Amino acid sequence: MTKAEFSSFTDYYKYSPEEMKKRSAEFYVEMKRRRTVRQFSDRPVPREIYVTESMGIATGMLITAVHYAGLVCLTYTPNKMGFLNQTLSRPSNERPFLILVVGYPAKDTVLPKITKKSLKDVAKFI
Repeated sequence: MTKAEFSSFTDYYKYSPEEMKKRSAEFYVEMKRRRTVRQFSDRPVPREIYVTESMGIATGMLITAVHYAGLVCLTYTPNKMGFLNQTLSRPSNERPFLILVVGYPAKDTVLPKITKKSLKDVAKFI
């Protein structure tokens, strides 16, 4: 068995508790503002904006990065996605699980009126 190799985590920033609270509050406000849309403009998005953001991060973080960049998205998870392997010339060992549509919102974009669950409804602290 090959022994795992590690490298130093040199990019970490240590914030004071006050700064952490401030950053957390700012991020909460930003995340609360995010929405997915279903109407997109035809304005092209530079590929580098979302391709570089998608490298090596989870889908949720990709969506967050897309929204943080000022774009909008729609997630689509159809039941049978095997057609994508052939359409995109991908090997059979890859299993697509999500279609993520990314772009700028259309001028006439509308959003469903929804309420988001409160923290107490989705988390339990012990």
